[in-house]
Amino acid sequence: MPNERLRDSLLRNGYTPEKVAQAISVDPKTVERWITKARVPYPKYRSAIAALVRESENYLWPDAVEPERKTEIGNSEIVKFYPHPTRYPPTYGTS
Repeated sequence: MPNERLRDSLLRNGYTPEKVAQAISVDPKTVERWITKARVPYPKYRSAIAALVRESENYLWPDAVEPERKTEIGNSEIVKFYPHPTRYPPTYGTS
């Protein structure tokens, strides 16, 4: 399955696989594989490409996050949402 996010980001910023390959010192076929076969580059190449296209690595390669980091990210996000103050548990919102 192609990495459409990577492809779109490269096109939007005027990069061809050849230009990316030259910028980060890899073979153009390697860049093609990252795009067309959704292969995940090593971290140093992910960060270099993300910087080139001004996107986050997590956006370009959502499955590349290590399990420990996923747990850390998951704990930093909204855990529960209450649509109205009357729906808060009794311990919330009391002074």
